[in-house]
Amino acid sequence: MVVNTGIKVPTNSIACGNNLKVSMIAQDAFIPGQVVMKGTADNQVLLATVGSLTVVGVADLNRNARARTNVTLMTAYAAGDQLEVITWGFVRVIADTGGITAGSMVSMGGNTSGSVRVCPYTAPPAADTYNTVAMAASLLCRDQILGRAFTTATATNYAVMFWGKL
Repeated sequence: MVVNTGIKVPTNSIACGNNLKVSMIAQDAFIPGQVVMKGTADNQVLLATVGSLTVVGVADLNRNARARTNVTLMTAYAAGDQLEVITWGFVRVIADTGGITAGSMVSMGGNTSGSVRVCPYTAPPAADTYNTVAMAASLLCRDQILGRAFTTATATNYAVMFWGKL
């Protein structure tokens, strides 16, 4: 039985509550709701790539867009734009091509940069077995966990997750 938690995916926000945000500079172009990683300089971020271990957060709404005409808060950031990156809390994120399921651990997307997927869990090796490949895969999966999904989403749609990458 699936229990409805009452959490709804917002249509007009990336942050879903009072989150921790850090002001950064866009090094490349990306859209709000995509996962970003550390750029060349410490104050720069760029679109996170598949398997990245330098992920810092999720790009918030493009507040710079208010100053422009005929654009929305979901307008893509351009290189050099100032933005807020959500580094802790509930966020709206884009599901990778496989989608994500509520309750599952989430990692960087495997197919599409800037999106998330269910963490491809690898079981640790059996007791009394030393298998370096299996152990390495299990540890890598653990290191790539970004948080937990609270809603289910099909491919390229938005879901709510708790962003807890440290």
